[in-house]
Amino acid sequence: MYIHRPYKLRRGQFENLLQNMRNYTIQLKENPYLDENDLTDEDFNVFCPVSKEQFLDMFTYCDPVGRDRREISKKDLLAFLCKTRQGISDEFLKVIFKYPTRQCASNKIALVRKSLQARFVPENIGLQALTRDEYMQRHVTDFANHLLNPQPEIPRVIVLNDCTYLYIEKSSCFKVLRQSYSVHKGRHLIKPSMLVAPDGYILDIQGPYFSNTANNDAQILINEFQRDVETMRAWFHDGDIFVVDRGYRDAIPMLERLGIQSKMPEIMQPGRCILYI
Repeated sequence: MYIHRPYKLRRGQFENLLQNMRNYTIQLKENPYLDENDLTDEDFNVFCPVSKEQFLDMFTYCDPVGRDRREISKKDLLAFLCKTRQGISDEFLKVIFKYPTRQCASNKIALVRKSLQARFVPENIGLQALTRDEYMQRHVTDFANHLLNPQPEIPRVIVLNDCTYLYIEKSSCFKVLRQSYSVHKGRHLIKPSMLVAPDGYILDIQGPYFSNTANNDAQILINEFQRDVETMRAWFHDGDIFVVDRGYRDAIPMLERLGIQSKMPEIMQPGRCILYI
């Protein structure tokens, strides 16, 4: 029921109301994305490749960085995730997130990256993030185990290994310019080597490597076993299974010496239209 009567404000209450409105306007102008709750779920998904719950969990890993222990705000993490998802320039981030300068936006992105590399990356990505038993229980599917494992009753580590590529700008260094040019793609790029579980879980990301002929897929795999022999040999045991394509054929003898099984498509014979592993 609506009552027609005046509402009285005392002088102090009115001053507080105006001051709070002024402070909120200034805060909104300077920092439009202070909190993830300022965005709807759909808008937040445009900015970030993660949900709000995952964003809050990731923010707990953003520890202070450097000798001066510089703090990281939610806005900084949101700007970092926005850059990784959209690939926009630091100049554009400066405008969106109201940073004073482009250099400030670039410094904040670098700060978040260093902070996540210190604790988030080692605890969530890489061979040290989980044990062999945890990997087999969580990420080796029954379908993959029965399809690829000759003894399904004995669980094995099954890994799919392949290289992907990331396009980069042309380097001002002539040596890097040549090493990063891919004749196959006709562009400058770098190649990370991906170790992926049958369910899509990314076990490890190795590299990145240059895209010249010296870094073909087989040579990258051989180099990883030679470079990080203690970690790789401690994690992968005899009987484990690597699923690779024909680009890894030169690495098969090395895998066999280590006791690791390889599953590779055969060369297609005349009259056949299906490749068998």
